[in-house]
Amino acid sequence: MNDLLMKYILPPIALLGGCTVFYLMVVMQPKPEPVDSTQTAATVKVVEVVAHQGGFTIDVDGVVEPYRDLVLAAEVSGRIQSKNELSRTGHFVKAGTELFQIDPRDYQFEVDRLTELAQQSETELEELKIDHQNTTQLAQLAYEEVTLHENELKRLEQLGRSITDSELDQQRRLTLSAKNRYLTFASQVQILAKRHHKSTSAIRLAQTQLGQAKLNLERTRIVAPIDGLIVDDVVEQEAYVQVGAKLAILEDTSKVEVNCNLRMEELYWLWSQEGPSQTQPGDSSRHYQIPQVPVRVVYELSGRESTKYIWNGILSRSDGIEEKTRTVPCLVRVDRPTDVYLVGDERPAPPALVRGMFVKVQLQVRSPKQLLQISELAIQPGKNIWRVRDGKLNLVKDIELIKLMPTGDGRNNWLVDPSNTDLTPGDSVVVSQLSAAYDGMAVQISSETKQP
Repeated sequence: MNDLLMKYILPPIALLGGCTVFYLMVVMQPKPEPVDSTQTAATVKVVEVVAHQGGFTIDVDGVVEPYRDLVLAAEVSGRIQSKNELSRTGHFVKAGTELFQIDPRDYQFEVDRLTELAQQSETELEELKIDHQNTTQLAQLAYEEVTLHENELKRLEQLGRSITDSELDQQRRLTLSAKNRYLTFASQVQILAKRHHKSTSAIRLAQTQLGQAKLNLERTRIVAPIDGLIVDDVVEQEAYVQVGAKLAILEDTSKVEVNCNLRMEELYWLWSQEGPSQTQPGDSSRHYQIPQVPVRVVYELSGRESTKYIWNGILSRSDGIEEKTRTVPCLVRVDRPTDVYLVGDERPAPPALVRGMFVKVQLQVRSPKQLLQISELAIQPGKNIWRVRDGKLNLVKDIELIKLMPTGDGRNNWLVDPSNTDLTPGDSVVVSQLSAAYDGMAVQISSETKQP
């Protein structure tokens, strides 16, 4: 009987009792009172979007490089007779300073030999001029003699029988002899004229050879063609050099260049401030030139960030696009590398921009568009922004961030191009953290105000 009770009667009774208790709990539970929706809206901190005034700067790192390196080479062969101490690496030299002297004796001998040869040719030419002048006069006299004999022969022939045949033949022989002398002198005049032309050509050749010899003699002195710094010297005194042998490398210090890399979006802002193209029809050169905008080159001494040294330059040229970094290598030209001015503490300035210095390159941009400033706290992942309009969140996507700009109080604002959005100055954007935000979500603005 007990087994029957435990197996068939008590389980249904227990199940019925549990269901009765659950029903009573649900029915007797008090209904929740309606809650005002404004009490559940999330509280957010916002900041206003402000219009950006003026332009902005593009900051990139750069390395100073020489404007050009000149290789000083031997233009004649010979032994290095002397070497100036200033021709050694690290020395600054002025234009015209003699750096090397190649043994000039062989070249001096050649100059002396050709000088004598040129003088002999000139003397021979003077003799030919005198011979030509004298022979021309003799030819003229011979021609007059021929004329006289011909006239005499005509008179004798007109006398007829009053003159013998022998006398007539004698006059004819005299006339022929005079013509022969005239032809001889005329031929000599022509020969002397040819010799005069040949002698004149010989003088020109001798003068050309003498000029080359003098030039080779001058080339035994290797002088600095410009003001510059010796960055490498190769040969020593008493060494023998061939034509074309490198002697030293001279760095041009009148200008320097700064090598830096710009992103294409940075170049876009440089191109955009130029305005419409002024290129003439058919002239495509401008399409391959970089905008030549003013640049500031800034150098900071290590550990002294408060002190800056600044040079003025210009963005001069570029060299295509690097495949790995997808950036554009650009060169900034500084025409006066010794003109530096100081910003900050009074400290000795570097004497000049020199090879290998790491610097900051600042390019000033005057944007033709209206730009905005937005607190960096408002930027959400994916370059999105939560904007508050009419008490609700509105998601603004794909903000084009240009540059992070310090505000002076330890915070930063992003400079933004609003062209692809409907952001306007005065919009309120959320700067506090939102854990589960969605577009259209009701929010209320915190009483705390936050300036942009």
